[in-house]
Amino acid sequence: MACAKSTYQFLFDNCFELYQREFQTDSEAVVGSDLVDGADQGPSSLSSLEFWHELIALVASIIDEDQTSYTAVLNQSVALLLRSV
Repeated sequence: MACAKSTYQFLFDNCFELYQREFQTDSEAVVGSDLVDGADQGPSSLSSLEFWHELIALVASIIDEDQTSYTAVLNQSVALLLRSV
């Protein structure tokens, strides 16, 4: 639980920077940086729909990565448990 909380707190606190690094191309980042000042970044931008869009995209990507990473391990563990029963 603590790991999940710290992961999602990190995403929330660093949403703008992480989204720019993960999803924006170089040309989009340059254009976007002209439109966004420091006051519109991070938790202070809770009223911004763009902030929530970016946060949801980051959370969805983490869930997708976890699913990809852990599905094979979990399937193997379940198979071993079923064999032992």
